[in-house]
Amino acid sequence: MKTITLLSILAQSTTSRQQSCEVLFFVAFTLIGLLFIAISIPLLLGRVSPNIWYGFRTKKTISDSSIWYKANKYMAKGFLILGMVQILYNVWLIAFRPAIAAFEPAGNLIILVAGTAIVITASLLYLRKL
Repeated sequence: MKTITLLSILAQSTTSRQQSCEVLFFVAFTLIGLLFIAISIPLLLGRVSPNIWYGFRTKKTISDSSIWYKANKYMAKGFLILGMVQILYNVWLIAFRPAIAAFEPAGNLIILVAGTAIVITASLLYLRKL
């Protein structure tokens, strides 16, 4: 297996460079999706007690453990779905790569930024109801 570094990408031909960048984007954004899923699972299962480092941390959630668990479960569902969407989008790109290769980074960034904004906004609105 060939190791891909920034210098090796720059030394390649344009076609090879483009293919290497596509692989790097695929791997990076797929790992981000997996990270969202991995971070969500303990919160979804209620295994993270109120703390100042990990979870949906606001004055309201930290002050009441029942609110903490409800708010974190809600937020974790959103980030779990976001992680799955990110991974599925990349799998879809690999399946149809020749036709839509130019949309890889932009689509991934849109999913990442818009998805995160939607999950956080929805979680804050849900927290207001608690």
